[in-house]
Amino acid sequence: PGSERLVYSTCSLNPVENEAVVSAALRQCENVCLAAPGSEFDVFDVGMSSWPVPAPDFAQSGTLWSAFEDVPDAAREDIVATMFPTGIDGLDRCRRILPHHGNCGGFFFAVLEKAGSAKQVELPPACGDSRASVPPVCDPSPEHAAGLREFFGLPDGVNLRRRSDVSPLWCVETPRLSEIATPEGTLGCGLPVFCDARPDPRWPSEAPWRVCHEAAGWLGRLGGPRVVVLDTQRFLNLLQHRQAQGPDAVAALGCAGMAPGSCVFGLSGEDGRGICVSGVVAADSVVVVSPADVCRRFQEVVARMPAR
Repeated sequence: PGSERLVYSTCSLNPVENEAVVSAALRQCENVCLAAPGSEFDVFDVGMSSWPVPAPDFAQSGTLWSAFEDVPDAAREDIVATMFPTGIDGLDRCRRILPHHGNCGGFFFAVLEKAGSAKQVELPPACGDSRASVPPVCDPSPEHAAGLREFFGLPDGVNLRRRSDVSPLWCVETPRLSEIATPEGTLGCGLPVFCDARPDPRWPSEAPWRVCHEAAGWLGRLGGPRVVVLDTQRFLNLLQHRQAQGPDAVAALGCAGMAPGSCVFGLSGEDGRGICVSGVVAADSVVVVSPADVCRRFQEVVARMPAR
């Protein structure tokens, strides 16, 4: 109650979850305004001032509404007026950090403050200092990093960091973060790309790493020996079944002779760059390890694209 400033942040780029929430808060709280953002981020998109709202059955119908008045009565149980633009000024003070801005999954933030606040206050931690219980990032051992780089064919310019010496996550540190942060004071370090593999019956014992699904598109664009490019039909089939069994099926995906381990499957063509899923190749099987909901969304997107 005594605080003057609040940060609303999400790991979503959906305006219904971002600008619409901020807009509704500003309409309901007369003494709150959007603060001018700081200069910590030098690459970003500003907040959106207008956006459509998808129908609950958008995946099947493709219906979008631009105003609440367009929503039929039958859909108003799921679609409410605050999801739409409200005409609030100043949403350009919100910030959108897109995946290509800094090797991240993308996120949104807005700083709300009480009207008339002229200074930033130090907010006490809700449950103690969380930094004390979170290990900082660390540099991986040269031998371990070299093996990973060779396996995936990573260029020298890719700066790998471990989330901590006890964390299984490997991240790509952004140039901006490397300029302003030191390992001892950093709790996060960019896009999670690899994870040390845990025991899994689907996983070849020779494969010590798996590709994080958030980074599949980044690795697909980077290319390399572990990136498998498929035509539309083969990619859709893989997304639908999420596996292929038998040496012939593995060969049909272009994976015959590939060393067992993690890989990325992507869609061919310039407009397919970045539409990728992470998977595992074994001698007689292929398994997609990206989440099922990601595969479903990609199916919907690819099905609307021209076949090639």
